[in-house]
Amino acid sequence: MKKSTKIRELKLINFKRFKEIELNLNKPLTIIVGRNNTGKTSILESIDMFFSYNSYNYPFNFDPTYYIRTGFKKSKIIVNGETLELFVDDGAFLSELMSIKELLFNNLLKIGKNKMNDVLKREIETYLSDYFENLIENLMKENYGKHLFVKRGDKEELIIPLHFAIKLEKFIGRLLVKLKRRYEDLFNITPIELRKIVSTILKSSNLKFKDPIYELINFGINKKVNERYLIKHCDTLRESSQLEELFERHPKKMDLADKIIKKYNLIEGYKKITENYIETDLGYQKISYFGDGFKQFLYLAIVMEEKDLVLLDEPTSFMHPSYIVEFTKLLINQIKEKNKQIIIATHDLDLIDNILYFEKFKDMIQFIRLVINDENEIIAKHMSFLEAKEEYEEMKLDLRGL
Repeated sequence: MKKSTKIRELKLINFKRFKEIELNLNKPLTIIVGRNNTGKTSILESIDMFFSYNSYNYPFNFDPTYYIRTGFKKSKIIVNGETLELFVDDGAFLSELMSIKELLFNNLLKIGKNKMNDVLKREIETYLSDYFENLIENLMKENYGKHLFVKRGDKEELIIPLHFAIKLEKFIGRLLVKLKRRYEDLFNITPIELRKIVSTILKSSNLKFKDPIYELINFGINKKVNERYLIKHCDTLRESSQLEELFERHPKKMDLADKIIKKYNLIEGYKKITENYIETDLGYQKISYFGDGFKQFLYLAIVMEEKDLVLLDEPTSFMHPSYIVEFTKLLINQIKEKNKQIIIATHDLDLIDNILYFEKFKDMIQFIRLVINDENEIIAKHMSFLEAKEEYEEMKLDLRGL
C-alpha cells in the first residue's frame, strides 16, 4: 500500500453539511453509521476527492455549493495533515481568462517573430483586449462566473465543465482565424497549427477541463493517473454490464470470479463462468439475468482485490441476508489476509450485526456513529468494537428512526 493512501486522520471544515469534524481512521475496518442526511456518504466522497480529484474520471459536480457549506466560500479536506482546499473566487475566474489572453498574445508574438513593429503589437494587443472583454461580458450574462477552485500545496486549478471548455476553445479558434485574415502577412499558419496553438494555450493555463473524452483527445491526459477509491451503491445498477465489460477487457478476472463464487457459495450448482455466461446444473445463463445481490457481491469482491484503500457506500443494498453473511467474511478476509483499509458507510443492520459477530478481530474494527446535535451540527462518536456491541440496541433504534 502506498503511504499516501493510508488514512490515519480526516478533518473536514465547511465541507458540504459539515461545519467541522475530525475522524480517527487508524483501524483496518471502519464502519460509519447514522441516519439519512448525517453525512456518511459525504465523508467517503471527501476521501475519494482528496486522492482522486485529478483523476480523468472524477465525477465533479460543477455547482461549487455542492462541496462548500451554505454561507461560506471555502472548504477544506485534511488527510494526515495535508490539505485540499476548495473555494469559489469570482475574481479569480476573470483573472484566469486574462492570463489566457496574455498567453495568446505571447504565442502571436512568437508566430509574428520579427515582422511586428511596436505599432502592430499595440494594435493586436488592443484587438485582443476588446475581444476578451466581449467574451467576459457574454459569460457573465450566462452565469459562468462562479467556478470551483481546487488547491493542494502551491498547485491551484480551476475546475470547469466540458461545455465551457468547448466554448472557450471555439472562441480562441475563431479569434485566431480573424487575426489570420486581418494580418495575413504576419500569421500565415495552417489549421493544424492553429489547433496546436489553442491546445497549448489551454494546457498552459490553470483551467482543468473535467471530461474524460475531451481531456484524452485534446490534452493527452494519462487515463491511469490516480485511480478512484469510492464505490457507491448506485454503481451497482450497472453491475451486469460492468462485469461483462471487465471480463472482456481482463479475461483473467474470470479466474478470480470463479474462485469468489466457489469460496463464498454464491450460486447453487455452480460449474464455471465465461465472459457473458455462468454454467450451473441447470445449464447456461447470462450474467445479466442473475440477481442484483449476486452481481453486487461479485463486482465488489473483484474490485476490492485491486485496491488497497476501499471506500464502500451502502455495499449491501441489494444483498439477501445470506449474502451479507458471506460478504462480512469477505471483508474480514480483506483486512486480515491482504492488509487493506476499508471504510464503509451504511445503515444496514444485517451488515452491522454480522460484523459484530467477529469479536476475534475486535482490534481491527471500529465504528463511527454520526448524529445531529441540538445546534443542527453533525458530530462523530467513535466507538471501539466492544463499545459498539454494548450500544448496539440503542444504535439499532436510532437507525430505525425510533
